[in-house]
Amino acid sequence: MDGGIDDALALILAMRTNVLEVSGITAVSGNVPVDKAAINALRVVELVGKRNVWVAKGLAHPLAREPIRATSFHGKDGLGASPPPCQKLKLCKKVALNHLVVELASPSRRS
Repeated sequence: MDGGIDDALALILAMRTNVLEVSGITAVSGNVPVDKAAINALRVVELVGKRNVWVAKGLAHPLAREPIRATSFHGKDGLGASPPPCQKLKLCKKVALNHLVVELASPSRRS
């Protein structure tokens, strides 16, 4: 998730369906800096009520270019300047890559 409205909506839809299982979210630099993207991911998880979904920070900068922000479209906070809820959830202390390795190696995830 890069912190914008479009990713937030996609995550809401993904977490509300019975077809997908969202176990974690990686916040990355994009529409807003990674710190704001992580906060936005936590806001979405709280909104949907999926407290078992972890949120961790990924890369703070794109690999091949300077960041391009979309705050003129998505707002300064990335979510259209929506009023922030009382944030109760916390970011994972480990970086996202560590969580992804554990998730992908989990026997319960294998077909």
